[in-house]
Amino acid sequence: MAGMWTLLLPFALVGAPAAPVQDPAAPATPPVREVLALESAGCDALLVDPKDAGLRAALHLVRERLAELPAELDTDLAPETMVLPLRLLYGPVSLRVAIDSRAASSGGFPLLAQLEVPEADPAAAEALTIRTTDFLLNVAPGLQKSIDPLGLYRMDLGPAPVMYGAVESDFVLSVGAPRATAPIPAGDLPAGVAPAMRMRFDLGALFDALGPLVRGPGMALDGAMLFGADDLQIEWDLGVGEDRAYAVSRTRGYRAALEATTGVPVHMLSADALRAVPADAVWAAAGVTDFEGALDAMVARFQQMAPEDPFQGQDPIEALDGFINLNLRDDLAAHLGAGWGAYMSDTTGGGGMASLVAFVELTDPDGLRAGLERVEGLVDSLGAFQARGYVRAERRALGDHELWALSFPGLPVPVEATLAISGDRLFVGATPQATLAAVQHVAAGGPSLLDDPELARVLPELRGDELAISYVDTAALLRDGYGWATMVAAALSNGVRSPRDEARQPGLVLPPYAELARGVRPAVTVARLAGDDLLATAELDRSMLVNMVAGMGWLDRLPIVELVGLLGAAGAMEQAQSQGFGR
Repeated sequence: MAGMWTLLLPFALVGAPAAPVQDPAAPATPPVREVLALESAGCDALLVDPKDAGLRAALHLVRERLAELPAELDTDLAPETMVLPLRLLYGPVSLRVAIDSRAASSGGFPLLAQLEVPEADPAAAEALTIRTTDFLLNVAPGLQKSIDPLGLYRMDLGPAPVMYGAVESDFVLSVGAPRATAPIPAGDLPAGVAPAMRMRFDLGALFDALGPLVRGPGMALDGAMLFGADDLQIEWDLGVGEDRAYAVSRTRGYRAALEATTGVPVHMLSADALRAVPADAVWAAAGVTDFEGALDAMVARFQQMAPEDPFQGQDPIEALDGFINLNLRDDLAAHLGAGWGAYMSDTTGGGGMASLVAFVELTDPDGLRAGLERVEGLVDSLGAFQARGYVRAERRALGDHELWALSFPGLPVPVEATLAISGDRLFVGATPQATLAAVQHVAAGGPSLLDDPELARVLPELRGDELAISYVDTAALLRDGYGWATMVAAALSNGVRSPRDEARQPGLVLPPYAELARGVRPAVTVARLAGDDLLATAELDRSMLVNMVAGMGWLDRLPIVELVGLLGAAGAMEQAQSQGFGR
């Protein structure tokens, strides 16, 4: 959904910090730690806007359609056995996943998963248990079930037993032994907004418990540690208010982790970063990052992870400088400021991936220009000898601006990554047209994202604690995704109709475009430091259908053609090298 990617905003835009060193005096880690807690109130709690009424009604007709399938498919599967899958859709439902470190260390099955479906009373929970048993025996007639001492049905399907049954008014299905759970604590949604979905994710617990299994060259934990994502604790809530939807995520201990690694940025997000984004941006993000500190932190983590010191006590960046004649810290990172942004807009190329532009504020434009000249020499050297002349860095004068472009002479590569230094910013675009348009827009002082009334309402002024923001033009993406959505709506509409009962008609699953597009709100996310945590609050359109259709709009903006062309060009280069061309 448009804007739903904001769950990852704090890490995609600000950069996940490396985990601080653990206090040896801290209490011992419990053997069973919960990794994931997910609660959903169901589709009725999400699809509350009048625009969603057709979709909500069609989803409820799925129950009647499934009841007809056994007869049509000539199967003995009873229609009522589909109750559990439908309950997962209609909600409420809760899922918990935990890791048993004792089992992991002894070579046992470490995963504990538990699904909980609240029912109205114990009789309803028991009825769901009976239907689940019928379903399992229809799917796998040879299954043997037994009664566990806890009073639950037990089936040994693999490395861990599957247990299910009624626990008071709840239906419980568990991989491994069932365990008591508590409701997820209240989150950060605005007052009066009830949560429709909630999630708590503890990546640190996962890696702590499974560390011995996922460590090693190229393994998941090493990659997570390199980017400081091995100790994240995320809380996320989604709710629908009177006139908009809200998604809020909180990352615990983020400030402390920043202080222990890259350091908290001295300057927070400024209006200048937003002023560089054109007003017709389809998607935009801006934030602050200590690039030099991030580079040093990444190198330090890499050295900690290496089984032995490959640089024999020398600074890795200095050692690399000796090989490539380029110092990543002194020639590049040291000249970058904290502020940055990225966007796709009509101004820079129609709002698709070809219009993608990123920019970074500079503390020393002349110093970076000298560093880029060394990058140019490195690219040309590698291009001449390793790529046999098919890769080249070129400087071009376009009007009053000088641009650097990565070109592929002799190959039809559909990409020309281009950068330019203008004033105190470095601009990087997917095409020379996008980069030039971005530079010209700032030079002319054209209308910016600050002029958007919805952004001004959400963020009337910068408070000085903002680390990042993102903006998604939901209306523009809705226009692109509507055609795709009509096909999905037709599939659902036809799917729930009955070949025998003509009276069962879902109506319009998807409203007419003009009705769906009326009053659409963009998705705006603001990430701030809140005490010791990072708090990201997103405001979305109230209609989940609007957000889903806008999400489909990205299908028209993905660089499929460019990727196909790039792969073809790579194949052509390999073929040319094998034939000895370019020598």
